[in-house]
Amino acid sequence: MASSSLPPDATGSEEIRVLHVDDDEAFAETAATFLERADDRLAVATRPDAEGGLAHLRDNEVDCIVSDHDMPKKDGIEFLEAVRKRRPELPFVLYTGKGSEAVASEAISAGVTDYLQKETGTDQYELLANKIHNAVTRIRAEDARKRHLEAIETAQEGISILNRDGEFVYVNRAYAELYGYAPEEMLGEHWSMISPDDETDFVRGTVIPTVEETGRWQGETTGVRSDGSTFPELHTVSLTESGDLVCTVRDGTERAERESELERYEGVLEAAGDAVYALDLDGNHTMVNDRYVELTGYSREALLGEHVSMVLDEDDLETGRETVRRLLTTEATSAQYEETLRPAAGEPIPTEVRITLLEDDDGRARGSTGVIRDISERKERERELQRYRTVVQAAGDAIYALDPEGRFTMVNEWLTERTGYSREEMLGEHASIILDEAAIERGEAAIRELLSSGKRVAQFEATNRTADGETFPTEIRTAPLLDDDGAFAGTVGISRDVSERTERERELERYETIFEELNDGVYVLDDAGRFVYVNESYASMKGVDRETLIGSTVEEWADEQAIARARRTRERIQAGDIDVGVVETDLRTADGDAVPIELRLIEREGDDGLERIGVVRDITERTQRERERERQTERLETFASAVSHDLRNPLNVVQGSLELARSSHPEDPDLERAGHSLQRAFELIESLLALARADRETTTDTVELAALVEDCWTNVETGSAAFVVDTDRTLQADRSRFKQLIENLLRNAIEHGGDDVTVTVGELDGGFFIADDGPGIPEERRGQVFDAGYSEHESGTGFGLSIVQRIAEAHDWAVRATESDEGGARIEFTGVEFLWA
Repeated sequence: MASSSLPPDATGSEEIRVLHVDDDEAFAETAATFLERADDRLAVATRPDAEGGLAHLRDNEVDCIVSDHDMPKKDGIEFLEAVRKRRPELPFVLYTGKGSEAVASEAISAGVTDYLQKETGTDQYELLANKIHNAVTRIRAEDARKRHLEAIETAQEGISILNRDGEFVYVNRAYAELYGYAPEEMLGEHWSMISPDDETDFVRGTVIPTVEETGRWQGETTGVRSDGSTFPELHTVSLTESGDLVCTVRDGTERAERESELERYEGVLEAAGDAVYALDLDGNHTMVNDRYVELTGYSREALLGEHVSMVLDEDDLETGRETVRRLLTTEATSAQYEETLRPAAGEPIPTEVRITLLEDDDGRARGSTGVIRDISERKERERELQRYRTVVQAAGDAIYALDPEGRFTMVNEWLTERTGYSREEMLGEHASIILDEAAIERGEAAIRELLSSGKRVAQFEATNRTADGETFPTEIRTAPLLDDDGAFAGTVGISRDVSERTERERELERYETIFEELNDGVYVLDDAGRFVYVNESYASMKGVDRETLIGSTVEEWADEQAIARARRTRERIQAGDIDVGVVETDLRTADGDAVPIELRLIEREGDDGLERIGVVRDITERTQRERERERQTERLETFASAVSHDLRNPLNVVQGSLELARSSHPEDPDLERAGHSLQRAFELIESLLALARADRETTTDTVELAALVEDCWTNVETGSAAFVVDTDRTLQADRSRFKQLIENLLRNAIEHGGDDVTVTVGELDGGFFIADDGPGIPEERRGQVFDAGYSEHESGTGFGLSIVQRIAEAHDWAVRATESDEGGARIEFTGVEFLWA
């Protein structure tokens, strides 16, 4: 390659990376070849269009762009505008074959660095190379100048620049503050503003001539501050090639105060929160501060002159030796590592030590000094951080972090398991691999709102997608991450799978629909007795709208008697006697009418405390039927009692006469048959009375089913029959009448099944049964066995099962006859409410 024909300058031999964009690829390659020949510092890359140029600019370092104007899709001006958005200062030369004043003007407005029209011949490449070189040189020189100024500005020394007239053309902040001025107050002013009058001649007669002759002067002068006070200056003045003077100044007071400052440092050393020590080359203590004494638990006298091994074990000693050897053999001035301090008493202390070599005036090592920091708290924080990390990994929710572009930087185990991706597959990937577009937009909107409002956390719902394409609903809590400068650095999020909750909500909607469609009234009271929910049926029963009820108390709508009944039932629920309380009372409407109701009460712990749920059924028709049945029962019982009374007297006479006749003729078969018939007449009378009384109003007791059956078994002539009780349930029933029901069934089983029959009492869904292993009841007759007077035995009255049915109905139970597992009879009762297992 030919050597450059251009003169050396600020670019030196540094490579200049050029991007040439031209849709004529052959011309672009030719231009690249000639440019590199014209200047061997140029390295030219070509692209055929603006899009390719922008892509190259994004992925590569570029020092200058050369672009054609007429190109497809984006012309040179549009390309320039796109480049300026990314690299405002990047040199850009518009190199076009169809130039015009309009194009040149538009290019200048868009911020073009230079403009050149394509010509014939190869001389144009020399000119283009020169323009590229000059543009890059200017930019690099400007960058260097900025870096120099930034270095000067951040320097702790005061630095200023004087022009040939002795006026300040630059002062850094340290220089201005040294004299009590702001930098802008000094610019344009003469140097004499900070020099006392009695030194002006010295500066003019000695300092400036020396600088002009030798290029540099260094010494001590006197400075004058803005408030008139003076101080000794340590002054250095240098001459630049342009003739400017560069002045550096330090407050000379430092030298005078060095000893006192040394004392202050020693005081700081003693008061420092970190332990400080010095060792000689043999590792013996030569200096320790108070904190070191405190940390080790040894006195200063005990430490000085003693080897450091008194507070370190062999492993840490070897680490220290290796560190010192490394410092001696490298250019490093200090090193840091962790060690464990062994105090005179107590537990070992984790520490962080920074060690620095001590040198004599000839630069030879004479020992080392160390600053020890107790890092017990940091170690505890690290352990705590590890605990947090463990919690994050073990959490039942998905936890993740995203960078500002939405790519995963952290995922916990739950998220990977739930989505089916591995941790490696997720890290670096965009969140869209598991979230749909709508969720991404909601998340971005939430973060924007948090950043603008200053709030910390936002919540939104999303649909997650697994690696297999399965979707599931989630609730995401997200927060922005900020860097040390407060700039947005990404997001963190906790994603909770709400599939079960969503299903519960759907189920709740179904129940709410059911409640609204129920004919029964439903209400919910809070712990204070205020209505928090009523369905439409309940409001209709009350004769008011729902809004009128919500927020009011139950005492406003119920009479004292109803409230007292409900209170007693609640007390039984709270005592654990029952799960569901049933109360029959009257409901008072808004018009003052009383409607008979059956109220079922349940209590549960809700989110806001105890809730009372009531289900109200209008039992007006049932009450009327019961009253009518009671009247019929009364009439029947009155009739049965009268008939029983009228029949018993003549039958008693017959019985007495029969006994007299049998005493005279004990073997007379006719008298024996008459006796059996008379006994049957008495049994019919008793059965008739029992049937009439079966519909009487019941009173309820708490009855243990197994205990009652065992009691009834002892009251029945059982012979060699056996019974099995396979239930421990408890229910509410009229004990006397329930006992009559059980005894009737036991007698019936023994009469029909024989002396060796086995009777079983067990439970079924919603009730209980009594079964035997006898001959059973033919299927075609099972509907007749509950009819009054029906019997398959001549000696039977036919009222046993009829009485059982009446007693069951009085308890609101349903009864039916079916076949047992052994082929015998089985009588089932359903609609029974058990109290507990």
